[in-house]
Order: sequence, then structure tokens, then C-alpha cells
Amino acid sequence: MKSDKKIPNFLIHTLLVKYKRIIAATLLFGLLAFIAYLPVYPLDPNQLPNCGCGDIVQSTWFLAWGKFAILHGMNPYSSNWINYPLGVNLATNASYSLYSILLSPITSLLNVIAVYNLLLWLAFVLSALAMYYVMSKMFHRFTPAFLAGLFYGFSPYMIAEGYVHLNLIFIPFPPLIFYCVYKLFCTNSTNKYKIAIYLSIFIVLQYMMSSEVLATTFMMILVGLTILGITHHKQAVYQVKVNIRPVLLTVLIVGLALWYPIYYSLDGPDHIITTAHPWLNQWNADLLGMFVPTKAQLLYPVSWKNLGTSFLNGAWYENGSYLGFPLLLGMALGFYALRKNKWVQFFGVMAFFSWVLSLGPMLKVNNVYIHEKLPFDLLQHVFLLNNILPSRLAMYTDLFIAILIGFMINYLLEVYETIKSNKNDLLLSRDSLNPRLKLVFSLLLVVIAALSLLPNWPYANLAPPAYPENYSAFFTTKLVDKIPNGAITLAYPYPYLYQTEAMMWQILSGMRFRLLGGDAIFSIPPGYPSGNPALLSPQDVEKALWYYAGWDPPSLYLLPPKSSLRSLRSFTKKNHVQVILVNTKVENAGWIIRYIKNDFGYPLEHADGIDLWVISNRSGGVKS
Repeated sequence: MKSDKKIPNFLIHTLLVKYKRIIAATLLFGLLAFIAYLPVYPLDPNQLPNCGCGDIVQSTWFLAWGKFAILHGMNPYSSNWINYPLGVNLATNASYSLYSILLSPITSLLNVIAVYNLLLWLAFVLSALAMYYVMSKMFHRFTPAFLAGLFYGFSPYMIAEGYVHLNLIFIPFPPLIFYCVYKLFCTNSTNKYKIAIYLSIFIVLQYMMSSEVLATTFMMILVGLTILGITHHKQAVYQVKVNIRPVLLTVLIVGLALWYPIYYSLDGPDHIITTAHPWLNQWNADLLGMFVPTKAQLLYPVSWKNLGTSFLNGAWYENGSYLGFPLLLGMALGFYALRKNKWVQFFGVMAFFSWVLSLGPMLKVNNVYIHEKLPFDLLQHVFLLNNILPSRLAMYTDLFIAILIGFMINYLLEVYETIKSNKNDLLLSRDSLNPRLKLVFSLLLVVIAALSLLPNWPYANLAPPAYPENYSAFFTTKLVDKIPNGAITLAYPYPYLYQTEAMMWQILSGMRFRLLGGDAIFSIPPGYPSGNPALLSPQDVEKALWYYAGWDPPSLYLLPPKSSLRSLRSFTKKNHVQVILVNTKVENAGWIIRYIKNDFGYPLEHADGIDLWVISNRSGGVKS
């Protein structure tokens, strides 16, 4: 019996010794990511991080819809549970359908809020580990791989986008995709078909998280291969010949896995026929953004952070372009030291090119456009790529810098080993202090650069949690059963762009009811994109419900009078409304409730800040 107990202990000890480095890296990455969203923690089933609104609720809703649709035999890429009756094409949005299904056991055990919080934590950890893995394969050293992974997984891009965009920070796959392409085209690997299969898997997983990130990853791969093809023409011709079949295998696997969501996004019902964003939009990185911190960075004067935060029209969570003088100085010195290394040259060019692209089609300096066209302008007529938001390409600048960090840290270790192995000779040399000074200065610069990039975490420091009424207990108790299953529901505040409270109610209730309005990329016939839901007749009712909740939708040119709600009964009849839900604690709820009472009497239920009217008991069913 004693010997039987020793065997598992021996195996555990062996595994710990063999994988101690990656275990240590995982624990540290996990701890750092844990801090980001406090007091919300991974698998927290009770609240969403930050404001718990806008894109955060939207992403959680998409996760909830995937499981709900599959369980009820509906299309995970289409829904009229929001924007009723027109619905929404979810394939044109970040639908997370695959992740919703894979993580459905956790949803069943806890809820979809817990799944969302888990994915946020995993986004940082897995992204850092992916870069760690790739760099460990290149250098076979812990320190370069760890620091490259640390920078990539917690880069300024990740810190900024992590505030609201799960789909844009869950990026473990781009480094793995780049690595597979490298193994296929830049090495003489004998396992090309195996690599092609791995590449296919990573492409599918990335598409299911964010097709935008996959499209930009392909774009950067194409740029990189073009550069390598021009500089290594003969090798390029040979690699194309030997990789035709593995590439075709990748295309076949990806095509079989993704043909339906790709078809649905391009030609399915309610698809978009033009770009979702204006070409010259506010999401262009500022030329000064690389040097000026935002409120997402910790150790800087408030005046500096206010300037950086003002870029991109104040949308600091889209501004991941900051790098800082210490890091840039380190990159410049490291690049000079390794200037003869062809791969350092290549990744330096790629980092610079991706940064130039992030500036958008026209140069902007300190929030002022300088009317000079930039390379990004060439993409405006390229299918799919003309829908890219330029500032988000900072992700690739950080990715290539992470790789360069790996090269430079590896070089510093080689310098250290040289000093160590030639200690006696160096002591006798006139230049004995030179390599030591280089090493000490470099290490000091690494520390200063790391401090300059420290995030202002947890995010609650930047914006305290808001909208506690989103989590009304009304929707988690048996009271919600009084709403007919699948009932078409009019909610106040009316759900539209950024106003997602009612969508949160849907999530808490297990998708008990459908909603007029909603927040997503909708298609306005014949296919123009809009962040606002369809305007339903009579339009003044919908506009009044938008405006008087304290929001000012961009489609409002004339303020609707309060008397618009005299048409409420007509509005509910024309749009088949069966249920009315009102948050009694929000702005102007009192007089809205008076209008509803005039038409439909007193609410059926009044509890936890919610008034419920059931004006038709007919079940809406679960057909989409």
C-alpha cells in the first residue's frame, strides 16, 4: 500500500519539476489578471465588471443566446429576441457561439455572467501563455519567453481594450497562427500537415471569437510573407511549391468549419451590405498616442493622462497605442545592438508598419487632422479590410514588440553568460566595465519601462461600477414566471445603443422574453448598418422612451414631447406587445408609469424596483 501511494506522489513531483517554469508563468499571469476586474472575480455569478453596461452586457447577451438557441433548436446566428420584429444577424456581430456551447456546463452550473467573467480572466492569461509558448520554442529560455508573454498579455492595447471588449482581448490565437505560418514557410519542418491542422484549429477558434481580429491577422501575415518573399525570392518560390498541399488542407478544414457563419454574415438575412463604420472615423490613433499615457496607465501626472485620454474623442478604451519613452528607448538600443539579425530587422519593420496603419487614413496630431493620406487609406476599397478600426491595429505593434523583447532579453542573457564565463579575462581588460555597464543599464531600463507601463488597475479605479438596478432580483425569482414565455416586451429604459439594462434583465431571466429595441450592429433595409434598433410606428413613442430615460440617441433631431406617450396603446397594438417592464428607479419613470396606468391600469407586479404589466397572456413561444 505504501508503494502505491508513492507512485502518485512521484508522478506529481516529476510533473512539477518538468513543468515548473510554465506553472510559475501561469500562476503569475493568473494573479495579475485576477487584479484587473476586482471586486469582480473569475466565475463571479453576481455582477459584471466596470459599468456593467453597453458592450459588456451586449457580449454577455451574445454568450447567453448561443446556448439558448441550441437548446431550443434555433439558429445561433440569428435572433429576434432583440430588435423585435426585425431581429439581428449575429454572424455580423461578435456572437461567441462556439464558446457559448463549449462553456455551457458552467452556464448551467452558475450562469452566463460567471462565464463572461471567466473569459475575461482567461483572455489575459491565455494570450500571455500563447506568446510565452511561441517564444520558448524560439529561444528555449524561460526569461525571454516569460517577459515577451508578459508584455503581450498585458500590453497597453490589452489594458485599454480590456475595459469593454472581450472579443478584442481574447487573442491567444494570433501568436499561434503566426508561429504555424513561420513553421510552414520559414523552416524545413517534416510535419507540415500536422502544422496545417493546428493552423486550421487556431483560425477557427479565432473566427469564433472575433472575425475582425482574424481578418487583420491575415492582413499582417500577407504583409509579412510579401516582405520575406521579396527579400528571399528563391526560398519563397521553393516554399510555395512544398506548401501548396498543406495550405489547401488548411483551407479545406477551415472552409468546412466556417462556411455557414461566413455565408450567414455575408449573405444571410439582415446582413450588412456596406461598412459598419465611416472611413474617416474617430478611431484613428493620434501621432502623439505612442508617447502620451492615458488614464489606463498608473504612474504619470494627471495632466499627461488627461491629454492621452482626450485622443480618439475621449474613447481611451480604444486607444492602445501608448508605448512610452523608456520602452521606445530600449527598443532603439536593442535594435541597434541586434541590427545585423535578419529576424530583428523583419519584426522591427512589421512593428513600425502596424503602428503606421493604426494612425488611420489621415494623420492626426494632438486631436487635429493634418490632411495627408497615410498607407491605411489604400484599404478603403479592399473587401472586409475596409471595415477595420485603425486604432485596434495597435495589437500587432504590441505583438511584434513582444517578439523583439524576446530577442533583446535573450541577447542580454548571452551578454551575461559571456561576462560570467570570461570573468578573469575581463578583470584584466581595459574594457572590463563596458559589458557590465551595458548589462546594468539595460536591466535598469527594463525596470523603468515596466514601471511606465503599469496599468491603473483594478478598472474600478477608472470608473466605479454603475447601474446596480441592472441586477434586479425580480428577474431571478419566481416572479419572472408571470411573464409569458417568449413574450414580446416593451421595456423602460428602452434598449438601444449603450442602453442595455433590459438586455441584462433578459440574461437574468434565462431569455424569458423578447425585446423591442436592443444594442448590436443592426441592418436597416436594404442592409445599412446601425447601432440603433429599428424605429417602430408610431415613432414618437419609441423616441420618447429613449430620450426621457436620460439618453439622447443620435437619431433624435427634435425632442419628442411627453404627450407622445398618448399613442402608447396604438404602439403596443401595432408591435404586438404583450408585456411592459419599467424600472421605477430611473429618470422620468414616474410620469411614464402614469401614462401606462391610463391605458392598462395598475401593474400586475411591483417588486425590486420593477413594475410589470401583462397586457396579453398569449405565450410568444420560443421560435425565432
